[in-house]
Amino acid sequence: MIYIVSHYYPPVNNPPARRMDKLVNWLVREYGEQNVTVVTGRPNHPEGKLADGFRWRPYKCHTGRHGERVAHLYELAAPNRGFWRKTLGYLSFAASLFLYFMFRRIKRDDVVLVTVPPIFSGYAIHAVSLLRRKLPYIVDVRDLWPQTVAGMGFLREGGLPYRICLRWSAALYRRAVYRTGLTKGNLAYYRSIGLEHNCIEMPNVVDLETFRCPDEETLRRFRTKHSDWFPEGYRIVLYAGTQSVYMGLEVLVDAVKRIKQGSQPFRVLMIGYGESQPELKRCVAEYGLNDTFRFIPHMTPDSLVSAISCADYCFSSTSTASIMRICLPTKILEYLACGRFILGSHDNDFVNELVAEGLMWNVPAGDDAALARLLEKAVQSPPPDTSEQARRYIREHYSLPVFEQKWQQVFHAIRKSGNQEGENRLRTKAVPPVDRKST
Repeated sequence: MIYIVSHYYPPVNNPPARRMDKLVNWLVREYGEQNVTVVTGRPNHPEGKLADGFRWRPYKCHTGRHGERVAHLYELAAPNRGFWRKTLGYLSFAASLFLYFMFRRIKRDDVVLVTVPPIFSGYAIHAVSLLRRKLPYIVDVRDLWPQTVAGMGFLREGGLPYRICLRWSAALYRRAVYRTGLTKGNLAYYRSIGLEHNCIEMPNVVDLETFRCPDEETLRRFRTKHSDWFPEGYRIVLYAGTQSVYMGLEVLVDAVKRIKQGSQPFRVLMIGYGESQPELKRCVAEYGLNDTFRFIPHMTPDSLVSAISCADYCFSSTSTASIMRICLPTKILEYLACGRFILGSHDNDFVNELVAEGLMWNVPAGDDAALARLLEKAVQSPPPDTSEQARRYIREHYSLPVFEQKWQQVFHAIRKSGNQEGENRLRTKAVPPVDRKST
């Protein structure tokens, strides 16, 4: 059995959930639906409201849309804002996860793949593996914790909680039979703690069928329906994603404040939620920028793609924390998949690559004066036409075939690691799926 442990999974609709859905789809095709189980929380993202059918169900198990078994464990529902309430949600899921695997029959050829963050899911699996020695696990690291949390300002770097989490995270990575990392920076960290082997860079996957360039008629109807967001004659700058401390979005508000009156009119659309949103709204009102900014709630994927495609420029930023140099904001990949040109405020090696490719203009993180100059340049002229180049870049580096090939390398390496029982089981061809309609 291959157990996929992810805090987010459909019906939740965010980048981590979509990514794990793609992985599970591939695993089912490769190894059979009878060999894949997803262990996740109760869906409540992003507003902290439980999905229909889960409110009075602390545990629920059903068959997923790919034929996989999905176990929803108890977690405290929490909105995607407020550090401590979200942390309690993560901890409650980790406790449920520990109990689930401690009292579950585990065979010698079973393997767990746990994706982090939230890091507490990884800690739970690590604790189980210490008590149940025959439980091997793969750790799939998207962001390094607690380094990223310290970069957000929620932990003091060097403090006791930080040092405890840092040592536990290193122990989690060392005990794993295989480690993946989102960027080369993750792999460099593994090497710094003595992990040279069984590590691979595992980029995010972008669904090019979902994130696409809609036809002009679809975009025209969307602009007409939302004419307040897309007024005639305005340049549109769009941000879509979590409005959190580590995104450093205050630089955008400060930059807009600096722009001289009488410039080409433009509008900034802020789509999403996050703990920084109340402060951003307060600053917008204080600076008298309510006519420029529009804060828009979470959207369905189709509406989001239309909004992104109607914008002239898409925006991305991160804070000045050093850990952000090795982060890869998923929103940038989705912007590129929609063929959009990007304005950014980053200190990031990946962003530097995009600038060299001609897909993005960037200024240093936190430099609102430089960003104001960049915005003035952008709104005075139409964006560069890089749609085909952007799509091609995503297709070559972040498409589904690339993603599946990378995971094939991971499981092939595990099969060759000497676990003959696991090898024999994983080599078994997938059985044909049951025709549920006929049954």
